[in-house]
Amino acid sequence: PTWWWWDMIREGLIALTAIVASADNLDSGSDTLDLLVAAVVSTLDVAGKSCPRQDPELQRELCDLVSKAVSQCCAQGGDRDRSRIMITVLGKGKSSDPLVRLAAVKSARAAFELVGPAMLVSLSEVLQNLSELMEDEDADVELAVREFIRVLESQAGESLQER
Repeated sequence: PTWWWWDMIREGLIALTAIVASADNLDSGSDTLDLLVAAVVSTLDVAGKSCPRQDPELQRELCDLVSKAVSQCCAQGGDRDRSRIMITVLGKGKSSDPLVRLAAVKSARAAFELVGPAMLVSLSEVLQNLSELMEDEDADVELAVREFIRVLESQAGESLQER
């Protein structure tokens, strides 16, 4: 089944991602990008409270849509923007809801995979947030963190265990 709130979130995320992707120039450091990211990331809270645990397809679709939107914001932003975006996204790792924490980690990872090494400017902020999630009570979150660290190590070209 589909719910009205899900239809609204889905269409909003799709539209926002398209708008950001087609933007010629989002001023680095402007409030516009911060507001867009805040809107995207806030959908995780709404969905975390409303998304039924027994509907993994809905959970997967939400995570994919948020990941695409976050990735586009990172692709359009400058170095400072990317760090702020990662702080905002991974800040959801403090949520009491494992679905929200999982989607936050997957969204940050997707941004690194789409944008590539240019995202490494946010590495210290990302590692700080991931260290808190390394031993999450939810096995899916912990696995997602470990997979994300492998992506980071691949892009950095070095092991991150010493950091």
